[in-house]
Amino acid sequence: MQRIVRLAEILKILQEDKSISLKTIAQKFNVSERTIQRDIKKLQEAGFSIKRNKKGFYSLDKNLLKNNDLYYDEAELAFILGLKDLLLKFGKPFQNAANNVLTGIYANSNSVIFIGMEPSIPINNKIFNQLVRAIINKNLVTIEYTVYSPFQVTLEPYKLACFNGFWYLIAMDKDNKLIKRYALDKIRKVSILKKGFNRIPADLDNILKNSVNIWFSSQKNIPVKILVHENCAEYFKRKTLFPTQKIEQKNEDGSIIVSFQVGRFEEIIFFLKTWLPWIKILEPEELKEILIEEMREWIKWQER
Repeated sequence: MQRIVRLAEILKILQEDKSISLKTIAQKFNVSERTIQRDIKKLQEAGFSIKRNKKGFYSLDKNLLKNNDLYYDEAELAFILGLKDLLLKFGKPFQNAANNVLTGIYANSNSVIFIGMEPSIPINNKIFNQLVRAIINKNLVTIEYTVYSPFQVTLEPYKLACFNGFWYLIAMDKDNKLIKRYALDKIRKVSILKKGFNRIPADLDNILKNSVNIWFSSQKNIPVKILVHENCAEYFKRKTLFPTQKIEQKNEDGSIIVSFQVGRFEEIIFFLKTWLPWIKILEPEELKEILIEEMREWIKWQER
């Protein structure tokens, strides 16, 4: 993902400047000139007419962009247009990126791809960019955060994550050394500190990849087992709907038994609710009781 962002930024730089040195680009991204050479080669292979003018200087033939003469096959064009549609749904910072990089390439083309995902809630573009900068440069940040009332906290910022249309900062609280999540729309101010931190936890990407929502955890030590009615069993067979999903048994009546591993009940409760009334919780009993109690409260509320 980091390289994709860098490739997009290199294209943007080349669109804005007549000619720029390899050294300048490398310094901007804090990588080696050899890395930028490989990036430029990748862009050239993708069809972008990037020329080497003199030793160490490169430029982009903007006429090709203007006239839509880049040679992409149908699948590649659909991918670019679909990528723009996807980025637009991630919110303002990505909308700006899509407009700066992709709109100029295919200004007159309508997307043939529809991506049915929930658009993200509005986020502050300045705060988003400050956090991106702090994460890339491994700088500590102090944020002003509001839950019931505003408070300040100093963090090691690790990742920006989007779950169900909500953006979160994944960071370690320097006071108690716990990795927590902070909703971006509740962050009012960011101060980037000069002091840095050494590294992002090696297993963080894997933890987030195996999380279906922001209730993530490193230990998936709670087994959950459900019976799925025949009416919707096919959905679970066709696709892994939850990261740790495993089909344990296929029954003669068409129903199936599915198991999951979670670190906390909050990870899976909302997911299970979306499949009511076509599932039955087999274990653990505690999870079944929590869901039944919530349904009782819901019924009472409906009957008021």
